[in-house]
Amino acid sequence: MMSLSPIVALRQAISVRLKSQQILTSSGIMKVFDEAPRDAAFPYATWGDVQARSMTSDEQTPFEIYQTLTLWSQARGTRNILELSSLIFSLLDDANLVLSGFNFVSLRVIGSETKREQNGRLARVNLRLRAVVE
Repeated sequence: MMSLSPIVALRQAISVRLKSQQILTSSGIMKVFDEAPRDAAFPYATWGDVQARSMTSDEQTPFEIYQTLTLWSQARGTRNILELSSLIFSLLDDANLVLSGFNFVSLRVIGSETKREQNGRLARVNLRLRAVVE
């Protein structure tokens, strides 16, 4: 059975990358939550679904990880959240990360999806990430 440590290491590295960018913290994204607290200020980000698998038959490294990062906004319309997702896309796509306990190989943003929630009161963007770690 595969350990979840490559996922945790990847999430930590992505969080460090996002926190290190002043323009992002000035947009309000200070932390990526596993589950946002009820009183979390918008905009914020949450970790979404994740899939990890070994890229070899013996379940050893390298690992391929598909991680969803969900951005949330309470601003009217989707422009605000789309601009924020574009910024995060540029920070993460092909970024060079440092992972604790693993060698980082690559990170790509492979897709995005915009949705409205709660009768249009919330907008969200799901960024789909693909990482390879050894």
